[in-house]
Amino acid sequence: MNCYDDDNTENNKRVMTTTLLTDGRVLATTPFSWEQLVDIISIKQDLSLLTRSTEQQLVYNQQMNQLKKEWISISDYILHSKFSFEKTRMNKNNDDSYWKAIHPKQQQTQTCLTRNDFPYYLEPNIQHWIYWKLYQNISEEDIVEAKKELTTNITMMSNYNRIVE
Repeated sequence: MNCYDDDNTENNKRVMTTTLLTDGRVLATTPFSWEQLVDIISIKQDLSLLTRSTEQQLVYNQQMNQLKKEWISISDYILHSKFSFEKTRMNKNNDDSYWKAIHPKQQQTQTCLTRNDFPYYLEPNIQHWIYWKLYQNISEEDIVEAKKELTTNITMMSNYNRIVE
């Protein structure tokens, strides 16, 4: 299956090849470019068009299956792994016990900016980051601050890589 951009200008003709699996999921066989991401996110506003490579999807499926065996919910895992909530063992049924995040008594707004553990299939020079926020909606101000933090993180990583090389 080939997906073409709606923009038919000579400079903008890009083909993204995808594979349709029997369960209806689509996997990318070529990485997304920055221009394709802008088109999908800002213009089409259809995040369902973002896909992983076959290898990325296999890792994602394996990790999700493992997390579902260990945690009462994926949300609980995220609260523990991204926001450092304490965890406790809970019985989901008579035979199995699972981890559950312990919610603090006072619900304070928290944020977390982190690289995506399961990114989509992107060109090597593109990083996929996620901004998580608890107990409030993400505001425009949050986005501005996250962009500043990202710029700082990427600059620090770039400087570190130059030193290591």
